[in-house]
Amino acid sequence: MARQRISLFALLAFVGLTAACEGPTTTATRSVLAPRASTSASGGYMLFTSDAAGDQTKTALIDEHGGSIRFQGSALIVPAGAVSAPTRFTFRLHTQPYMGADLSAVDLNGEAVVTFPLPLTLTISYARARTQIPDPSKIVMLWVENGVVLDQLPSTPDVQGKKVTAQVTHFSDYTPGVPADPDSPLQSGFQIW
Repeated sequence: MARQRISLFALLAFVGLTAACEGPTTTATRSVLAPRASTSASGGYMLFTSDAAGDQTKTALIDEHGGSIRFQGSALIVPAGAVSAPTRFTFRLHTQPYMGADLSAVDLNGEAVVTFPLPLTLTISYARARTQIPDPSKIVMLWVENGVVLDQLPSTPDVQGKKVTAQVTHFSDYTPGVPADPDSPLQSGFQIW
């Protein structure tokens, strides 16, 4: 009988320790603070994390007549004349380390197309953001590279539709964000709050 109690006690202790080591399965709401590329500019931008399951990618062959890629509330609209021949556009919505869109295009010879003579319209939905957004009317489209904001694009936020739209003339990584408190301490790269 004593041996059964000791075995039961050991089993309960093991189960308790295992549960304690695993920790909670939910993730706290966090945001990413990205500094500006220019060291003379103060502050940075709050980028959003997402509750989406993972990255999603759509491709489309678009020619000189124009076309679009639309999914998950986001869109890339290529106007007529932006390319002179059939071009394969790839629109990848990513979730880590912040939500955003990675855009690329290749011509039929496999050559990368990164700039366009006419602006393309990019819309990114932030409906799946798990970041608390203090003022959605201040959301802007940002050009980000390696966790650093290179440029803030003239943007049109749609607060009701939870998306932001901007014109782009080159392909890179773009993300919605809001200007952070200029007194926030910034380090090289981005940091999770």
